[in-house]
Amino acid sequence: MSALPQISICIPTFNRCERLRQVLAILLSSEFPNFEIVVSDDASPDATWETLQRFDDSRVRAARQERNLGMKGNWNAVVRMARAPLILRLDDDDYIAPQFLGRMVDLFQRHPEVQSAYTGYAYTRGYDFFPEFEVVDRGVFADSSIVEGHELIRRYLLQNPFPGIHPSSVVFRAEAGAEAEWYRDDFNDHTFALALAACGRVGYVPEVLFFYVQHNEPRVFNAGNSEVLSQICSYDPLDAWKTVYESSFNRLRELPEIQDIKDAVRQKHLRLYPCIQFYTVRNNYRRHSFVVRSFYWMAQRYPRIARDPMVWSALLVMLLPMSVVRQVMRWYRNRAG
Repeated sequence: MSALPQISICIPTFNRCERLRQVLAILLSSEFPNFEIVVSDDASPDATWETLQRFDDSRVRAARQERNLGMKGNWNAVVRMARAPLILRLDDDDYIAPQFLGRMVDLFQRHPEVQSAYTGYAYTRGYDFFPEFEVVDRGVFADSSIVEGHELIRRYLLQNPFPGIHPSSVVFRAEAGAEAEWYRDDFNDHTFALALAACGRVGYVPEVLFFYVQHNEPRVFNAGNSEVLSQICSYDPLDAWKTVYESSFNRLRELPEIQDIKDAVRQKHLRLYPCIQFYTVRNNYRRHSFVVRSFYWMAQRYPRIARDPMVWSALLVMLLPMSVVRQVMRWYRNRAG
């Protein structure tokens, strides 16, 4: 193994010691030999730090933050720990196939012009590589393994909410991450992926090598916390639109190739993203009242939402039993492909 790794897997973590343990065990079985895993524990109150100390492997480096930095702060902390020229920032409950690293390193070596890259991905509910639903490119790359960054941004913004790439699976050159100025306060993972695309060409490996883990258990919610309830229900369906067209990253916001679709993207997001938010709230919190509150908040802010039959249909579906909701979403994802 060379003195420096060829790729760094950067994992920001907080309070998920058991899932993190399973993820690390999977990563250490990767077929590609020359990689490192760097983990930033965001002052977790559980046994996360003790769990990390049990991994006696030179490929694993970990740091514990003295105080909680918050999600974006911890994302930035962990990517700055990376020593390799290629970076994968991996959530602490997702994982990759054993071939993922080798495929990615090979793509970047063969295409020095590529600044970021993706693979196909799968939704799963466990750590056994069993896919509940697989997603391979649906037109973002148009049967090509390399596209211009600005063209990817256009296609991504105009596609349905289930595109053939997942922002959490992006591998990028460290120089591109620095050029995109890492994780700004007004960035989410989608915006960062698009900011990377604004820095150069984007590559794609059409194999399902990334696994996005969905959890069966509903998220814990303190019903007396009105502030948290407001955060859950006051989702802005134009959030993705605003993070691009009102971004502080001028190189992304001012791309001429996306200015001419600004209004079209706005209208599409106003139709589709309320529907996706209904599902997110229903799946995560299992409360009908939260779904209705989300609809009420969005309709007040954007009255046209209350006049859209598609939004009403989605709202009614989300009030059905969860088993039916999942069947409908599975049908929609297949139809969208």
